[in-house]
Amino acid sequence: MTNEPQGSIIPEEDMLAIEQWKRGQELRNIVHTEAWQIVLDTLQRYADVAVEDLLGLTPGDPAVMTAHAAASALVQQNKLFKEDVDSAVAASYEMPEALKQTLKASQQI
Repeated sequence: MTNEPQGSIIPEEDMLAIEQWKRGQELRNIVHTEAWQIVLDTLQRYADVAVEDLLGLTPGDPAVMTAHAAASALVQQNKLFKEDVDSAVAASYEMPEALKQTLKASQQI
């Protein structure tokens, strides 16, 4: 948002950046705690158990496709979850330009 008139609508892209920044601000308070490590360990355990269950099936077992889908989904979900949280935390260290401009404009009122 650059030099837009007061009361203008913030573009969705800027709103998403602000939301990411706000989420990261909240997440920064917990990511380096023992509780956070428990959450990560729990998610990893779900994925590990699913992979172990898959590997425990004999080739040709009719459950292989379902077990593979479950294991794959849990491994991917765990990966994406960690990446999303890390991304939000990283974004929280610099205030989005749209928010800076909005705050600046509100101070000029």
